Amino acid sequence: IQFAQNHEAAKKFIDDGYLVMDVGLGEFDHHDRDNQRYRDDAKEWPMAAFGRVWERFGSELIHEYSKYMVEKAKLENFVVLSYEICEKYSRIFDDEFVKHIDRTDCTGQTAYPNTMSNFISTTNLSFDDRFLRFRKVSEILDSLLFELCIRASADMEVQELIKTTNKDLGFIILEKHYDGRLFKDSGFKYLVEKEDPRRGDGYAVRSIDSNIYPINYAISGENGCKFCHPAKFLATFDDLDSAIECINKNLVHN
Repeated sequence: IQFAQNHEAAKKFIDDGYLVMDVGLGEFDHHDRDNQRYRDDAKEWPMAAFGRVWERFGSELIHEYSKYMVEKAKLENFVVLSYEICEKYSRIFDDEFVKHIDRTDCTGQTAYPNTMSNFISTTNLSFDDRFLRFRKVSEILDSLLFELCIRASADMEVQELIKTTNKDLGFIILEKHYDGRLFKDSGFKYLVEKEDPRRGDGYAVRSIDSNIYPINYAISGENGCKFCHPAKFLATFDDLDSAIECINKNLVHN
C-alpha cells in the first residue's frame, strides 16, 4: 500500500494500492468542538483524524494489502485474509498504535509524547526535504501493515489448527513457530515445536500460561531435558518423547 498526500477536499478512496485522504472540514476532522469523539467513557483516548480514518477504512485496507501480497508480491505460503480477521486486526492495530498517535494529536507532545508522532510531525515542516520525510513516514506505515498482515495470517493458521487438533491431549505439536498468545483460550496448555536450529536440534516446550501451567519436572541434564527457564514457561529437550513425557507429568500434577 502506498500513502499519498492529497489536498482535494473530501477525496478518499482505496485503489490500486493507494489510500488517499483529505480530512479537512469533513467527518474525519477532529478540530470541530462539536465533533469530538472518544474511544472510552472516561475520555482518556480521543479520536483524531487518523483514528477516524482507520475506523472507517482500516479493515478494508488490511484486506487489500493482503490481496496485494498474494496477487502482486507473490509471497509464498500466504493467503488473502478473511474479512473477519481483518476486522480483528484493525482493532488490534488501533489499540497498539493508532490510539496513541490520536492522543498525542489531541493533547500535544508535552502532555502525551511518543516518538512516532514526533517523526510524523516533521512532515509538516516547510523544509526542502519535506516530501522525503513524508516518504519515510509512508515507508514505516507500509512496514507496519506488512507485519500486521503476517500476524493476522498466522492467527488464521492457528485458528484452523485449533479446530482440527484434539484438545484432550492438553498440548499441540506444531510444525513451525507461532506466537503463543494466539493459543490463549484454545483449550491447550502446552505447545511443542522443533527447537530453534541456531540453538540445537531437539524440541522445545512452551507453556501457554506459566502462571497456571508452569513447566515443572524439567531439570537440566535429567530425563532428556537440556534447559528449563527459571520462570518455567520454556524448556528444551533432546527428543520429542522426552518433551511429551515431561508434559504428561505436568498435566497429571498441575
